[in-house]
Amino acid sequence: MNRFDEDSDLIGSLYEISSLALEDVDPDRAAETILATMAKFFEAEAAYLTLANPDTGQMECESSYGLWTENGTPSPSLQNGLTAWVGLHGKPRAIADFAKTPRFLPSTEAIRSEMAVPLMEKDYVIGAINLGWREAKNFTGTDIEKLARLTTEAGRVLDRLWLVQRLENKARQLGSLLATGQNLVSRHGLGEVLETIPGEVLKIMNCKVCALFLLNPDGKGLTLQVAAGTPRLHDYTEKLNLEDSALGSAILYRKQVEVADLPKTEEHHFVPVVQSEGLISMLATPITYEGEAIGVLNVYTGASHRFDNGEKSLYAALAGLTAVAIQNARLYEKVVAGEEVLRRSERLGALGLLTSEIAHEIRNPLTVIKLLFESLELDFPIEDLRHKDAEIIKEKLNQLDEIVRRVLGYGKSEDTEHKPLDLDPLLRDTIALVRLKLAQKNIRLCYEPEPDADPTVVVGHKGQLQQIFLNLILNAYAAAPQDGLINISHYRKEREGEGEAAAVLEFADNGSGIPAEIREHIFDSCFSGRKEGTGLGLAIVKRIVQDHRGQIEIAQSTPNGTTIQIKLPLDPNDTL
Repeated sequence: MNRFDEDSDLIGSLYEISSLALEDVDPDRAAETILATMAKFFEAEAAYLTLANPDTGQMECESSYGLWTENGTPSPSLQNGLTAWVGLHGKPRAIADFAKTPRFLPSTEAIRSEMAVPLMEKDYVIGAINLGWREAKNFTGTDIEKLARLTTEAGRVLDRLWLVQRLENKARQLGSLLATGQNLVSRHGLGEVLETIPGEVLKIMNCKVCALFLLNPDGKGLTLQVAAGTPRLHDYTEKLNLEDSALGSAILYRKQVEVADLPKTEEHHFVPVVQSEGLISMLATPITYEGEAIGVLNVYTGASHRFDNGEKSLYAALAGLTAVAIQNARLYEKVVAGEEVLRRSERLGALGLLTSEIAHEIRNPLTVIKLLFESLELDFPIEDLRHKDAEIIKEKLNQLDEIVRRVLGYGKSEDTEHKPLDLDPLLRDTIALVRLKLAQKNIRLCYEPEPDADPTVVVGHKGQLQQIFLNLILNAYAAAPQDGLINISHYRKEREGEGEAAAVLEFADNGSGIPAEIREHIFDSCFSGRKEGTGLGLAIVKRIVQDHRGQIEIAQSTPNGTTIQIKLPLDPNDTL
């Protein structure tokens, strides 16, 4: 029989600690409860939990109870005392009287005796739990063994809670990453995109400052475009040569560059900000598009920090989204200057492909974790406390997998086959593309479908239908005068006789109309009524309409305007 079996107080304390794994409690609250339970069991006047900081290698106080939580009491000194020894050797130790053991310093002057046990993860020390008393104590081997027993159980509980917390954080980050991609792709102007990026990065990641530099046209230097995190960066400007900074290395080698201690590194950028804001560590991530570097996304921390692989992957993903958003915005601004560039801009689908790639990279390690977890066959009896632990972990893994699945669904490329489509969102998306173009001539576009009308559903190819709408709106834009008006409408035409039920769309402008002598040729290839026209736009529109078993015609054209009408067969199954 184990000598602890008859210690009901120890069993009660162990149960109180282990039950925390079944509760919806964050690790910090759990640590406070654990320390209070241990202090009560040993009648200690102080207790604290320390964890090893991976960035500094030093033991740092994570949670405390008793003396150190009182007002005015300084935090425990950890680097020259018992905690440092336990962390270094990975063994428990007790000091009955610090006055008689000058080799060690007490955590605080109020402590006379102390007992500490390392907190282990596999074979590594990740922290320690200390108990302290005001008076000298005579410790026995059993005391240390009991504290070790409680600490082991505490480690198991905290490890499970930390795992759940990490999974939840990853889930939130994935959700935020998806939202960021959608937010960035919805913004069209380059200035608007650049202003958005640092704020989005600060929301997702734990950093103090974020800055975005773009490569100069000559490819020899970088210029700060935007930064966020401190008011000092408002109107801050900076230009630097590639060879003068680690940022240049990120550009030249297309790799992330990490600087652990900026004040001790010969860096020539952000010097006033680094000094005034106390920035310590930096990660520079190249922004690349189709293999070409176009800039650098920089993040800075206010404390020494080592960026782990997970953080680096997320920053790389954010840099990828940034690259696509920047290129999308640059292309969109060119759209305002010419119709042909506008037509090419709608083909930019790189964001979906990048999102899919990111999700695949995350799914691989997630799949391994799920397989390993399932292979453990943690089939505990339902009354066993670990049964609930296993259920919680499995639930969180499934939750994370669901977010990855959503990201993959968002990132899939368009299907080339025809499928049921609601005309309303297609028209709204197309109108959003041309809003800046219309603003050049202050043209008002009116599209006001009935709010309670049934969806007008046709079977077609989304991209091709949007190409039709885009061409017709741009033609109406060319025909309309300054401060002109374009009207778009659609309605359902029910079946008549042997004909099919159809969706009817009308695009009307208030221009001067199409001359009668060219109306019958307006849909012919290489024929244009405008000097700057190519004669291809309406010919392509007609071909696409015919491919969709539809009809297109000039419904009317007078000196007061022109109306183009399209008829497309309705979805016979109404399967949307």
